Amino acid sequence: MEKLQIGIAILLCSLATFTFAANRYEGTVALIEAGNTDGSIFFNTVEVTQQDECSSAAGYVVPADHSADKVLSLLLSAKIAARKVYFDIEGCTGTYPRVIRVGLK
Repeated sequence: MEKLQIGIAILLCSLATFTFAANRYEGTVALIEAGNTDGSIFFNTVEVTQQDECSSAAGYVVPADHSADKVLSLLLSAKIAARKVYFDIEGCTGTYPRVIRVGLK
C-alpha cells in the first residue's frame, strides 16, 4: 500500500512539473527597467521568445505583487554575473508576457 502511495505521489509530481515546463523559458538578461509607477519590472533577454497569447515579444513583465524587489535583485545579479535565468510565464500584462517565477540557471 505504501509503495502504491509513493508511486501515485511521484506520478502526480511529474505531471505538475510537466505543466510548468510548458511555460518555462530561459535567456541571458539584456535590459532591466524598474521603477514603473505600479512597481512592476520590465526585462528582456538576448534570446527573443514569442509567446503565442501575448502580442509583444519585446520583453517580459514581473508584476509588483510577485515579489518584484527580490526578482529585481536576482535579475541584476544575473546580468552582472552574465548568467542565464529561467522564468515561467502565465498570461499577459497588457501586451507583454507576465512572469510568475524567476531563477538562476
